Amino acid sequence: MTTDQLIDEYVADQIATGRFNSVSTEINYRGRLEVLRDVSGDKPPEKISRDDVKRALRRWKPNTARTAHSIFRSFFDWMVEEGYRPENPARQVKRVKPRPVSTTRMTPEEVAHVLTTSRSDIREYRAAHLMACAGGRANEVRLMQGRHVARPGLIWISSDIAKGGKEAWLPVIPELEPVISEIREHVADDEYVIPARRSIDPPMNTRYRLLMNRPTSKKALWEMIVKLGERANLPYALRPHLLRHAFGDHVAKNRDSRLAQALLRHADVSTTIQIYTSKPSTDELRTAVDGLRFDTGSSTYSDELDRLSPFAGEKATTGLEPVKSEGDVGIRLSDGSEALEARLRVVEAEIERARNARYPEAVRSGR
Repeated sequence: MTTDQLIDEYVADQIATGRFNSVSTEINYRGRLEVLRDVSGDKPPEKISRDDVKRALRRWKPNTARTAHSIFRSFFDWMVEEGYRPENPARQVKRVKPRPVSTTRMTPEEVAHVLTTSRSDIREYRAAHLMACAGGRANEVRLMQGRHVARPGLIWISSDIAKGGKEAWLPVIPELEPVISEIREHVADDEYVIPARRSIDPPMNTRYRLLMNRPTSKKALWEMIVKLGERANLPYALRPHLLRHAFGDHVAKNRDSRLAQALLRHADVSTTIQIYTSKPSTDELRTAVDGLRFDTGSSTYSDELDRLSPFAGEKATTGLEPVKSEGDVGIRLSDGSEALEARLRVVEAEIERARNARYPEAVRSGR
């Protein structure tokens, strides 16, 4: 049996057992397995070795290679289960270490500005609000119809448009209510919320006709959101998923990470925390520690130095004390000078020890 025939059989089994729930998943798996086929020189699948797997993985960057490795493992596990080969060569290759991914984070002010800017175009207005105020995925929003908002106060993500076929009901927050009301008023149950459009004045392309019975394409939705970000003068390229990230970040910070996980429909809360929520800002950190203190009293380092002063606790002289004779004055001055010098030596030693204990690096470096 050829590699292509085995891939077809593998995909059919994955669909039959419910492991593949979308066309995009099938395309992704087929694409990675076809690369392995080409790299191995179109060997029979039972002859593909760990070296072939390693060469195929080198074609991608680390994080993409990690995903491809998981696909190879799944495919060869299936071959072992079906009796096509005795071992899994992908499991003989060490997994690629994931690399940290830098994600752009939108501030609340930027999200508000984008939503305000979107009011000039009805499709942008609906798409931006459904992503930023409900956490809708781009494909879910693209395929959403009037029937999905027919129930007051809720958005229905039906299994035919949801990722992985997982049905969900999302609450409508107050900021989204006017948008949903507008959709319910102008979009029929079988019409699309973000419809395709056609120019009616080519080549000028300044006027369009909405094709309510056809959804907009993935590319058109992407370009629409990118242009919206440009009109909003954002310092980075706006993408549909950034609006979903902004919704998850907003919920997690103002309510709870578990609630954000449920609203974003993540299987694991770590996905919500690590990818969809940003680190606390400086203002948030300042607010978090405001009012926190250890019960050390009210004394400061300056107070401690004052306490160690040779004059601490001594009453200043007035200069009017009675003097019996010049000899008496000399004796008193001599005795006082010796005592003062001794006291100063003791205090200086205590201050030096205190400084060395509090700021050892500063003392060693001569600062």
